[in-house]
Amino acid sequence: MRIAYVADALLPSTTANAVATLQMVAAMGELGHDVTLFTPWHDGRARDLARLRSEFALNGRFTLRYLPFIAMGERLRGSYFAIAAAAARLQRALIYTRNVRIGALAAHLGCRVIVESHNPLNSPRQMAAARELAASRCLARWVFISDRLRQLVATQVSLPADRCLVAHGAVDLERFVPAIDRATARQRLGLDPRVPLVVHAGHMYEGRGIEQLIEATMAIPDVRLFLVGGTAADVARVRARAGARVSVLGHRPLAELPNFLFAADVLAMPYTTGTTTSDRVTRSIEWASPSKLFEYLAAGRPIVSSRFPALTEVLIDGENARLVDPDRTDELRDALASLIADPVTAARLAARARADAEAHTWRARAQRVLSGL
Repeated sequence: MRIAYVADALLPSTTANAVATLQMVAAMGELGHDVTLFTPWHDGRARDLARLRSEFALNGRFTLRYLPFIAMGERLRGSYFAIAAAAARLQRALIYTRNVRIGALAAHLGCRVIVESHNPLNSPRQMAAARELAASRCLARWVFISDRLRQLVATQVSLPADRCLVAHGAVDLERFVPAIDRATARQRLGLDPRVPLVVHAGHMYEGRGIEQLIEATMAIPDVRLFLVGGTAADVARVRARAGARVSVLGHRPLAELPNFLFAADVLAMPYTTGTTTSDRVTRSIEWASPSKLFEYLAAGRPIVSSRFPALTEVLIDGENARLVDPDRTDELRDALASLIADPVTAARLAARARADAEAHTWRARAQRVLSGL
């Protein structure tokens, strides 16, 4: 099948939007589809597709096309949306996009459209586009990253139930194969194998629970905490508050991340009620399907996570993770300490987590989204 994936994110970048877009495009190519990725022209664009594929560990084939557009302030507005929809239309392909306004424009041009939603509708223009798209015969499928998000959008727009699909986030399992044991991972990183280690990977925006995680971990004797990822500003902010047993490592290449996860005794996901998306404004935890959740599953280590509606669609307390109430540093501390002190329970949760990861590969996700089309 010929597919035109129309992105509205600047590619490449380390944002969750950009990484997930590249992984999904590559997965569709791996399934044998003829995929063209359209994305906005910018100074940091990839000039070497082979290097891009290597940096983000992309296996499937696809074509990358940058589209020029008229800048309107700092955001990508209607000029790019219209240009991208028209360019995709010329491909005579199924249009795939995470932008409901692009989807509505493509449907207006008579294209079959898949739209993938990661947030509720948050502007009058999005609402208008969503209503048009939901009523269009050109809508092939509307994909939501969690059932909770589907429920929220259904309160905003009358959704065609027979064309809605929930597809949680995913992971490239090949990056975690072969699995390595904790001792080998620590040897590669130059770490003491005897010291208990908690690891958090991902962004460290305000509200993501990093401060609570530091407090909880430092209340457990002899435990070290590794924080992998984050922007330069967030790294500086967290380092200013971190103690001697906290290592704030900043961004690491994608290929290095499995070693840090494999080295952990416990992987932490301490989201708070104040968690936002990358815009630092939109509160997202109720419906989010974070990338690191699926990387944690793939690493086969015990997980301690905050309990929120979308997360509990994947994580089950006592089966593949320990779940704690958000904003409760004491519960977070107790959960981390209990798993460090109880290796039998930790191993049981870890084994189930790794088994559950098998259902959440990018290839499986792409196949499910495109099935029947």
